[in-house]
Amino acid sequence: GVASAHATETHLAVRGLKFPPRDLKQALGQQLTMLGVTREALEGLDNIDTKRTGIFVGMGCDPAVARYGVRWRLEDWAARWGDMSEAELRAQQDAAVPCLESPGVLGTMPNVVANRLSSQFDCAAQGYTISAEELSGVRALEIGMRALRTRDVDAAVVGAVDISDETVHKQALSELGLERSSGDGAVVLVLERLEDAKAKGRAIYAVLDDAIA
Repeated sequence: GVASAHATETHLAVRGLKFPPRDLKQALGQQLTMLGVTREALEGLDNIDTKRTGIFVGMGCDPAVARYGVRWRLEDWAARWGDMSEAELRAQQDAAVPCLESPGVLGTMPNVVANRLSSQFDCAAQGYTISAEELSGVRALEIGMRALRTRDVDAAVVGAVDISDETVHKQALSELGLERSSGDGAVVLVLERLEDAKAKGRAIYAVLDDAIA
C-alpha cells in the first residue's frame, strides 16, 4: 500500500499496460493509484487462476468531479455577471477543469476503477467498487472474504483508495466546521483460503478471522 499527506504523482510502467497512456492522463488519481498498487501486490504471484479471481475495491466518488459542474455552470454565471468576454469565459472554464472528453468520462466513473483492474489483470470473476464512505475498504474486505467462503472465487484482490487531500474535499470539511487533516492513500490485499495458500506455498502475512465478515 501507499499513503502520504498528499500524493503529488503516480508512476505506472508502460510495459504491459492495456490502456493508452493519453487516456490515463485524464483519469482521476484513484484509478492510477490502484493500477500501480495492484500491480505491486500481484507481482511475483503465480498459480493464480484469473478466471476465478475477483476484484473488490472500496472507494468514494472523488469530489474533484464537481469541477465539471462548475465548468458547465460558468456560462450561466457569466451571463448574470455581464462583464466577461467569450475568451475570458473559456479561459475560466479551462482553469476549472479541462473540457470533458471520452477518456475523461471513463477516468471519472467510480466503477471503472475495478473494471480496469479486471481488464488489466484478466480477472474474470466478480469485480466492482463498493462505496460506504469511510467504511468502503472494510466493506470490500468483508465481501471479498464472503466470496471466498462461498467459493464464488478462489482469490480475491481487495483494495481501498482515498484521494482526499484535495481542494474541494478540504473546502467541504471547512464548510461543515470539521478541522481534520486529510491525506491520500491506497492499499491492496490478495486473499485466498488458508488451505489453498498453504498448498501453493504462499508467503502468508496474516490470517483473517471469519468473524469480521
